[in-house]
Formats: sequence, C-alpha cells, structure tokens
Amino acid sequence: MSRPSILIGTVVFAIPLIAGLLVYYNGRPIADSQETATSSALGKQLVQATSTLADRLLIPRLHIDAHVQAVGLTAKGDMATPGGIDKYRDVAWYRFGAVPGEAGNAVIAGHLDNGFGLPAVFKNLYQLQRGDEILVVDNVGESHRFRVATTTSYAATSATSRQEVFRTSGPPRLVIVTCEGTWVPEKKMYTGRYVVYADMVQ
Repeated sequence: MSRPSILIGTVVFAIPLIAGLLVYYNGRPIADSQETATSSALGKQLVQATSTLADRLLIPRLHIDAHVQAVGLTAKGDMATPGGIDKYRDVAWYRFGAVPGEAGNAVIAGHLDNGFGLPAVFKNLYQLQRGDEILVVDNVGESHRFRVATTTSYAATSATSRQEVFRTSGPPRLVIVTCEGTWVPEKKMYTGRYVVYADMVQ
C-alpha cells in the first residue's frame, strides 16, 4: 500500500494533508471531485465493505468532541482534508489505512487554524500528555479507547514520517496529526507536523 504525504496545512487554500472533499461520511456518498479516479473507486469499495467506521473523536483533556469524516487521497497523492462548512471543527480519518481498533495505525488529522490564525480543532493538540485518554466512537456506537504513548514532530516533507504514521501492521494504534512550525506563504503550508501516537487500551 502506498503511503500518502501528510502535508496538512490550514485550509483557506487547497492545501495538502487535508485538501479535498470526502467520499463517504456517516455512510452517505459525498462528492469526490478532488480525488483520483482510482483512489475514489477503491475508497468506495473499502468503505462499503467495512462494517464499522470512525464517527466521533473525543479527547477529554482538550474538550474535543469532533465529527470524523472518512477521506482518501487528493489528485496529488496527499491525504485529503475534511470538507463542508465544519471543516475546521471536524477531523479526517484516512480510510485507506486501519479502522480504529484494528491492526495497524488508524490515522486522524485535523487543522491547527483556519489560515487567518483563528483556532481549529487541533489548536491545542500539543497539550496532550503521556497517558491521556482518547476515544474513537464508531458508527454503531462502540467506543475504542486509546492512551497517549508519545508525541513527536516531523518536517512537512519527511519520508520517515510517512513510513511511521501510515504503518499498516502491528498492534492497533491511533495516530493524530496536525501542523506546527512556521507558515510559508508562497507554499501555503506549515513547515512541520505534530504527531501524537496512542496505544489501544484492551
């Protein structure tokens, strides 16, 4: 399985790691014009074949209770972003990877701000500490509990980050990604990515 870039960025602009419209959200088909035909078709098959999907992300320490949008890839091969009017409050789950609670890394990304400095869903993600609880509730109401294991930072274009973030094997983990660093106007993106790794609580 190819691993996408995690070029998240804020989204007043169509920026990579999260820039594109979702294909499926809560089981309802949505426009996917910014994705490639191949990834779109594969994503629909995957979502339709999966019995449970991530629906809400809860992080008690940060008072986050966010809708989860299932996303795929943009035409550039980057992980897509949440779409619609709530794109700065919602988060994106990478549907080509693991379902939360299953083997491998379930990747969820969200915005740091809205491009004008106003806070988005993960503005305070850096405040999470080792042992903090994170819950992912699926579309049938089952909660999957995770605890923060470690946090780290990557350069926006790091190949190592793609290998680590989008791992497809191993124990169930939740990986949460947002932006950090310096905003580069000409590239319309931040220089870094802040990543939280959380282990599943059995």
